[in-house]
Amino acid sequence: MVASTSSARGRLDARAHGDSPAAFVRGFDLEKERPRFAGFRYRFNRERDVLALCLASQRVLARWGSLKELFLGHYSAADPHVGSALEGFVAAFLEQDLSAVFPRNRLSYGYRHWFPRPSTGGACKRMHLFLRWMVRRERPDFGLWTEVSPAALLMPVDTHIENMARSVGLTRRRSRNWKMVEEITAGLKRLDAEDPSSTTSPCATSACRAVPESAGGRRVRALRPQARLRALER
Repeated sequence: MVASTSSARGRLDARAHGDSPAAFVRGFDLEKERPRFAGFRYRFNRERDVLALCLASQRVLARWGSLKELFLGHYSAADPHVGSALEGFVAAFLEQDLSAVFPRNRLSYGYRHWFPRPSTGGACKRMHLFLRWMVRRERPDFGLWTEVSPAALLMPVDTHIENMARSVGLTRRRSRNWKMVEEITAGLKRLDAEDPSSTTSPCATSACRAVPESAGGRRVRALRPQARLRALER
């Protein structure tokens, strides 16, 4: 499985963008490039998904100039978080006419899997990870989108973050969805209002374990989840 995945990704890199992914996308020719991706497979995705992504990205760049400008076109500092902007960002890829790749413009599961809508209620983990890379100013993130405040980010939530967040009382929800993401982020804002999605946020059981015994670590770990969070705030 690992070998096949590495091989598929290697072919994608070698066959497609060369030294400049952006230049490849801007000059993308659907019919010319079809043979390059023949047989491509990676998890849920097939060659048609990559072709559609290149075509949609080309149109986005032609209209907006960059992914950042697309996002900023839907972003407002007055919004409570990036959810509304993310909805518009994703729509730019989902609402195009891609019938040249998908018959009757019926988007494949693999393509839609790349672009989850916040409005459908999912956690949108990969999108939140992408935004964290682009927005946060500290390593390991890139901090390229300085127009967006880290305070507006939402926490990328996977099964590990979900379990750790529940253990310290950041959520009581049982389903990993958009509401859980908002709830966990709201709890993290009580600890770091300026950068709630920070990789150093104490959103983990390890945060409790890291409290030394001399500072009441044993007492913190013995508390109920909501009380743990209040103890960490102090």
